[in-house]
Amino acid sequence: MVEDVLVDDQSVGPLDEYTFTAVNQNHTIHASFTPAIYTLLYLSEPAGTIEGEATQLIPHGGTGTPVTAVAFPSYHLLAGVTVAP
Repeated sequence: MVEDVLVDDQSVGPLDEYTFTAVNQNHTIHASFTPAIYTLLYLSEPAGTIEGEATQLIPHGGTGTPVTAVAFPSYHLLAGVTVAP
């Protein structure tokens, strides 16, 4: 994501493109970027809970923290699906 663009050391905002027109001197352009942030959202069915941080904001290339799916008594986990006994 583009954070800001400087044209001749002046901010022109977070543009995706810029066009120099009627060029009759040297110019500079500098773009700064922010890393993408992703949301990990862990949800549980009514027959269990999620232990750990259920909503996590992770930067591009980052790693989320572990969570554990816990079934309520008399239920068990089967291939990621809670099954009644």
